[in-house]
Amino acid sequence: MAAKKATKTANVSISLYDGEFQIGFDCVGVMVCQFAMCSEMPIDGKEECFFKEYGSCRRPAAQQTTLERLINRLKRELKQLEEDSEA
Repeated sequence: MAAKKATKTANVSISLYDGEFQIGFDCVGVMVCQFAMCSEMPIDGKEECFFKEYGSCRRPAAQQTTLERLINRLKRELKQLEEDSEA
């Protein structure tokens, strides 16, 4: 079986409920995260990432990339909604 490439970023959960904005970034695991960093490199999966805190990802670069990908996805969804409403 081929090894998975480390191409994933943090999972993100965003909520805007009654005007309250909440955002959380969850770790995807050191073997698949492109931003993982451990005391021994290359990563072999025996250690947790330095930036993992209670299951959350605290690495700013991972959070930024995740948000950029989310923004691009939201733009595609908005475009699809606009196209659907015109039809």
